[in-house]
Amino acid sequence: MENSNFDRTIVLNSDDAQAQYEASLKSGEVKKYQDIGPGAVLGNWRILKQLAEGGMGEIFICHPTDDVQSRAVMKILRSNTQRSSIGRKRFLREYQIQKEMDHPCIAKMLDGDFNREPEYIVIEYVDGISLSQAVAEKYEFPLEYCLYILEVVGMTLQYAWDQFHVLHRDIKPSNIMLKESGELVLLDFGIAKSLDDAESMLTQRGQVLGSPGFMSPEQIKQVLSCDCRTDIFSLGATIYYLLTGETPFKGKNVAAVYDDMIHRRVTPLAEVNPEIPPEFSDLIDQMLEIAPERRPQNWDEFLEMVAVVKENILPA
Repeated sequence: MENSNFDRTIVLNSDDAQAQYEASLKSGEVKKYQDIGPGAVLGNWRILKQLAEGGMGEIFICHPTDDVQSRAVMKILRSNTQRSSIGRKRFLREYQIQKEMDHPCIAKMLDGDFNREPEYIVIEYVDGISLSQAVAEKYEFPLEYCLYILEVVGMTLQYAWDQFHVLHRDIKPSNIMLKESGELVLLDFGIAKSLDDAESMLTQRGQVLGSPGFMSPEQIKQVLSCDCRTDIFSLGATIYYLLTGETPFKGKNVAAVYDDMIHRRVTPLAEVNPEIPPEFSDLIDQMLEIAPERRPQNWDEFLEMVAVVKENILPA
């Protein structure tokens, strides 16, 4: 990767956080375990900085109360989400699924508390940037590195599928972290689906889970029999985005994306950029087939295809 300047998260110095927390306690602005903000403590974790706020809750940088040098990521469930049985089950399932996984390319689940409000989970902090940030910062993705992404993410998802029968269901550039070393870490099993769990399809009527532009046609149609070919589609869309800056199918909303899927053939990468070898372009085309039966049928088949393309287009 040509650009090695990573946008590191700036966090409060632990002494500053403690001083701010103590001052807020004294003034009555913050009450321990109730109001959430820099310096507040939940369980064995002290919050340092807010990272993001979403529909289900907030995300913070934190550290163990007994280790001010360590960093982790805390997701806190909103109180209105806690009152939603589906939202709470989805949050709990993310904790249960990710806690069982032990893989170098999956962010580790460190802790969780579901016995008091606010409920939270704590996940390994990955020092780096997401692939979506890398695209925004005009990183270049050589084909060799794209093949590396296909291999590493493919093997990681194969692990989740083979060992736990779990689909990620939200593979996209913002859920793949790029470390300064070039290593990759997969994030966010928040809408993962375990085919062994009868309650895992926690989708309300008319609600589509996933990210438009990267989700498969069967996700949009809410087909209950999704399998690993769903994640293969999303991984193909991710690589397409890295190399073109655009998703393969476009639209302002989910319905428009699906309409584009069924009425338009994806412009092959080799047509977008003639320097891309046909073998690589054909692989991505096959991953993006609308009909699941036309895609690679499992992770073993997919990884074999990647190996063949790699052997054919990379110098010995």
